[in-house]
Amino acid sequence: MRRVVFPDHRLDGPPPWRERRPLPRCQRPAFAVLLLCSTPAVRRAVAFADVDELVASCPFAPAQFAINSSGPVAGRLFYDRHADALDAALFFWGRRLDGAHPLTPVIDPAPDAPPYNDAEEKGRLKTLFCGHIQGLLEYQGVRLCERRIDEVSDEIKNVSVLLSRHNRLVKFTELRDKRTRLEAERKQLKGRLSEFHAAMECLLARLGERQEKAFAEEEEGVDAGVNAKIFKLGDKLDWNQICQLMQRECRRLEEGLPIYSCRRKILSRIFSNQVMVLIGETGSGKSTQLVQFLADSGLGADGAVVCTQPRKIAVKSLAQRVGEEASGCYSNNFVHSYPTYSSFQEFGLGLIFMTDHCLLQHFMKGTGLPHISCIIIDEAHERSLNTDLLLALIKRKLLENIDLRLIIMSATVDASRLSGYFYSCSTLYVKGRNFPVEIKYIPDISAVVKDFSGKCASYASDVLKMVNMIHKTEGDGAILAFLTSQMEVEWACENFTDPTAIVLPMHGKLSFVEQRHVFQNYPGKRKIIFCTNIAETSLTIRGVKYVVDSGMVKESRFEPSSGMNVLKVSRISQSSANQRAGRAGRTESGKCFRLYSESDFQAMKMHQEPEIHKVHLGIAVLRILALGIKNVQDFEFVDAPCPKATEVAIQNLIHLGAVTHKTDAYELTETGWYLVKLGIEPRLGKIILGCFDHGLRKEGIILATIMPNASSIFCRVGSEEDKYRADCLRVPFCHHDGDLFTLLSVYKKWEGEPVNRNWCWRNSINAKSLRRCQEAVSELESCLQHELNIIVPSLVTGYGTQMNQVVMINY
Repeated sequence: MRRVVFPDHRLDGPPPWRERRPLPRCQRPAFAVLLLCSTPAVRRAVAFADVDELVASCPFAPAQFAINSSGPVAGRLFYDRHADALDAALFFWGRRLDGAHPLTPVIDPAPDAPPYNDAEEKGRLKTLFCGHIQGLLEYQGVRLCERRIDEVSDEIKNVSVLLSRHNRLVKFTELRDKRTRLEAERKQLKGRLSEFHAAMECLLARLGERQEKAFAEEEEGVDAGVNAKIFKLGDKLDWNQICQLMQRECRRLEEGLPIYSCRRKILSRIFSNQVMVLIGETGSGKSTQLVQFLADSGLGADGAVVCTQPRKIAVKSLAQRVGEEASGCYSNNFVHSYPTYSSFQEFGLGLIFMTDHCLLQHFMKGTGLPHISCIIIDEAHERSLNTDLLLALIKRKLLENIDLRLIIMSATVDASRLSGYFYSCSTLYVKGRNFPVEIKYIPDISAVVKDFSGKCASYASDVLKMVNMIHKTEGDGAILAFLTSQMEVEWACENFTDPTAIVLPMHGKLSFVEQRHVFQNYPGKRKIIFCTNIAETSLTIRGVKYVVDSGMVKESRFEPSSGMNVLKVSRISQSSANQRAGRAGRTESGKCFRLYSESDFQAMKMHQEPEIHKVHLGIAVLRILALGIKNVQDFEFVDAPCPKATEVAIQNLIHLGAVTHKTDAYELTETGWYLVKLGIEPRLGKIILGCFDHGLRKEGIILATIMPNASSIFCRVGSEEDKYRADCLRVPFCHHDGDLFTLLSVYKKWEGEPVNRNWCWRNSINAKSLRRCQEAVSELESCLQHELNIIVPSLVTGYGTQMNQVVMINY
């Protein structure tokens, strides 16, 4: 709705020009000053009354004006002369730079407007912006930082004096550690201040007020020319972009993420090296800031900057966070997220967050990396199968494209191992936030909690008890507790009841909207989050002060007896334990309660075992062959699997008809290509395809999802009498052809029940396991539709001898 403001519409204390009657609309003056909303977020943030008050404060009287309550143009002020319009535009820009409003003033001449001098407008805007930048070099944030540097320096002097005296060993150690912390803080503060000054000088140089070489200081680890590369702006000055860059630099200085103090050092390494391993401690800001540093410097100007994450929630949350921080600093739609793969995806310019699986599938599409200038492999310490395959593939691409950059990033990765793999590439360490996390080892909590016996693992009961103790005895702050599975998380949420707390689950099967609940604030109540290892990396949940670490994780391992990968609960590594502890202490000091002994921690493996050493290699072999590599044994793995395991996987694939052997080389068959696109364990994929050949589409998908969950479909807990009763309830579902058909019967009956939960309870069936199967069925149906153009019917049509033959052949 657009409204013209007439003299009888007044604010308190209007300027004299508000008394003038506007000209008729048909006689529009030659020049208009438009107040634009550069993004939808700005439009939502600006109220009609705010624009009205802003327009009223303008000392330069327009011939007429209008204010809009919606749309990209919040207001229009019309002038007969360009000089008056320019004065008004400069006034609004000045107010914008002072933080009074987020609108972008633009002079819009009418088609029949008299000619005017563009150079004057550009010159006066340069003068205005340069004056503001000069003022920022001494603004409050800079003064606070300088003051803190002086305070820390004085503390260091005092501690040094105390250290020069005779002290007991304990006191000496405390003083020495304190001085080390203070020196690290001072170095970080000086680095932040130096980066802020360099950024402002870079903007001044772009506006023509500085010579680039005049401020190219030689600093440790920083090339002189890097200062001028902090921001690479276009040939045409974008005043809104420059304004947003200045505001973001002020936020960076005030927030003080440790990686900001190392920006030019990082850029210097990246510009001079094709590969770099970046070890950024937890809380350093590497996942959100590095991609922006690269975009600012123009490294992504000729191609996309791709950042991979191991989990979908991290892809979505990081893209959203970066999009908010960089709003206005780049063109619209510059930040993208691809949590899942589609063969129709095309990469344009910008910052792209995606899962490692998504990028690997893009490789297998055969298009290469023509539009990617830099790849960041984040959370590399997890050493997933997808990550290891990606690193090996990118290593080959680096030799083909010398302009391609690779950055391997983590807080706890084995840097020497990866550096050696990439020809002893450069390694850079970045300190994390300086908030201490107190580690407490509590191995003697009761293994069994009353009222929960027999219904969950003992470590899950321990976690619940520990959370309850923290909630009752510790001060304010959110609690993050690590369990191993969705089932345990939901069990803990159901069994922890306290009206003074908000209890939330966090696992990979939640929708993105449900997962976002853990990032919200709940005033007056403590936030308690039970989570799987999905919250171990890449996510910053503000307010978490306490972490409860069960020391356990559920991971995929190959089971020789069944010939399949199964999920097993096992001990975490030291790197994972440190990652979990790092979830506390992000914004203030915190505590981590480890439900195991310190000796157990020391006995843990230093780093996570690569997934390629733990799982069946069928999927890996399929993907390697899909990339055109004929001999899997020649593939240059980061950590090569056992040759025997590779050979067993190849023979299994040949048996399934997915791979054929021709003249000392292996090739994928048509079935093999289908299995690659399905992206699941090959034998499960073969069951799906085999059922399709017999007209049984829905049944094959259900079987493929039920088989990995077969052990958890029926509930069999409690006393011997309870277990016997559960076995009796199972009998009506039993199928004479075996357990798989029994499970198919259960799923078919469950899907047809109007109230699934009550029906499951009556029949001693695990509703959560069936819901997981249903979600997996939906994902497979979507994959089949988009990748293989196969539509799956919504109902199970039946099964019999044909399905029995299909399953028996492929199982």
